[in-house]
Amino acid sequence: MPSGVLCFLKLFTDIPLQIVTVLSMAPEFTRDKLTECLAMGADEAFLLSDAAFGGADTYATSYVLAKAIERLGAFDLILFGISGAAHHLCGISDSDVIVNINCEKAADSLAASDFIGVMDAGEVIDRLLEMLETVPVL
Repeated sequence: MPSGVLCFLKLFTDIPLQIVTVLSMAPEFTRDKLTECLAMGADEAFLLSDAAFGGADTYATSYVLAKAIERLGAFDLILFGISGAAHHLCGISDSDVIVNINCEKAADSLAASDFIGVMDAGEVIDRLLEMLETVPVL
């Protein structure tokens, strides 16, 4: 999670943002990851953690996150990430195009992906920013 937040903050450095909010549905022991996100520049962080969420599939997870987002208010941009675990594939199987950036060479989700980058997400953002610098402004 922190590497994804860092990538987001690097990508949108030049855009004036009101508030960057990090929201995670995870076990209580992951709270330190939210603290890292705050240290990287996120303004606020929320952890949704309850024994009732244990074993939730992607549909249940997305439902809980959607309800939390509704409760928090309006957002201009919402970004999501999932792990590459096999049980997350059912949540992406209906997608038209799947872009998978994963540092795990053996992640189950790679087989279901259209475009694959086996690298850290931070490397991808750095490369994209370098490429954007070479694009002529119209």
